[in-house]
Amino acid sequence: MQNPFEHLEDRLNGLEQLLLTLHKAIDEMKTQSKSKDDVLSVSEAERIYNLSKSTFQKLMREGRLKYSKVGRRTVLRRGDIDECINTNAH
Repeated sequence: MQNPFEHLEDRLNGLEQLLLTLHKAIDEMKTQSKSKDDVLSVSEAERIYNLSKSTFQKLMREGRLKYSKVGRRTVLRRGDIDECINTNAH
């Protein structure tokens, strides 16, 4: 008669492998979704970078943060925000 714990151990190993595969896939998706060319609205940028709307407006007004207008909507590139934050942090 086979030890029932061997069967459980095999199933547990299979679940661990599946979990590792899922973690890798999630990490790859996170990396892909954070492209420097991603375009964000000011409200999205506020939420992601935890900065206020007035901070973004000040940086844009002073010319330290590049932005574009699409109709009445102001959009920011993720790469420009990262560059601005890194430049102003030093």
